[in-house]
Amino acid sequence: MATSVNSLIDGLNAYADFAAQIGKGILDAGFTALSNKDALGKSLLSMRKALQEVALEDYKRNWSTAGYAKFGDILRNKDKIGKLSEEVIKHLVNYLGANQGGLFIRKEEGNQVSFELSAAYAYDRKKYITKQIRLGEGLVGACIQEKDTIYMTAVPQDYVRITSGLGEATPRSILIVPLIFNEQVYGAVEMASFKEFLPHQIVFVEKIAQNIASTIASLGGNEQTRRLLEEAQQFSEQLRAQEEEMRQNLEELNATQENHHRLQEELRFQEGLRASEEKLKAQLATLAEAREETERVRQLEQARANERIEAQKKSAEKLVLKFKETENHLKAQILQLTEEINVLKASMN
Repeated sequence: MATSVNSLIDGLNAYADFAAQIGKGILDAGFTALSNKDALGKSLLSMRKALQEVALEDYKRNWSTAGYAKFGDILRNKDKIGKLSEEVIKHLVNYLGANQGGLFIRKEEGNQVSFELSAAYAYDRKKYITKQIRLGEGLVGACIQEKDTIYMTAVPQDYVRITSGLGEATPRSILIVPLIFNEQVYGAVEMASFKEFLPHQIVFVEKIAQNIASTIASLGGNEQTRRLLEEAQQFSEQLRAQEEEMRQNLEELNATQENHHRLQEELRFQEGLRASEEKLKAQLATLAEAREETERVRQLEQARANERIEAQKKSAEKLVLKFKETENHLKAQILQLTEEINVLKASMN
């Protein structure tokens, strides 16, 4: 009886210590039921399990809440997709206790759509640097095409290797989550780990992926707006440059036209000079001919005049001779009359 009483007292003390530990929040305190029929011990163990589950749920909730706040700050304080990608994948890998990760962002070139590795954390550069994936290509492409999470715990040997100071090894699990916002896929996040991802971690990554997609959509719109503004500014500058070039070309054209007009005027003036010169030459030739004709006529008239003068001279000489003959005849008659008069006078006397 004494032994049974002592055993009972030890059991009660163990119950009390276990309950005290539970009361202090030490949920992993050691305790074993006295027997399969120990109803109180089993109740205490059930209580501990329930409290552990509550504590785990509280931990998961607090962990997720803190994570949402953490990544909310990261997403709010970044205005470049490249910098955002680097910060997000680095903190996401570290927050989940993974080993490496990559963030793929949608890229459009004309009608071609691909997903480019925007940032990587601890990935093998030979495998992932400047990697582009198309829809349906590999696990990432399949995740994007199906718009659904891919979680693998049986990773192919040649898929990816995790490099550490101890060498290289195949990860135990791969988690790939699409970045979806308003039914549009903006990319995917891929993480590899030596341990398995817990369900609440997968849910957390899926919710964070939605926030990342929303931020990328916003930044993409902002970058597109900024790019359009830059393109508009560049286009405006090009227009101003073209306008200045056109103005200079117009000035050069006007100067060329003025030179052309001036040359045409000079050519017309020279042609006019040549025409005037030719006309003058013709007039000079005509004048020379007229002069020659005038000289010939003058000479002819002079000869005719000389002939007339000579004829007139001869006629005058004839007249003079005739006059002299008449004068002499008259003088003889006068003398005869004078003599007759004298005779008459003498006879009268």
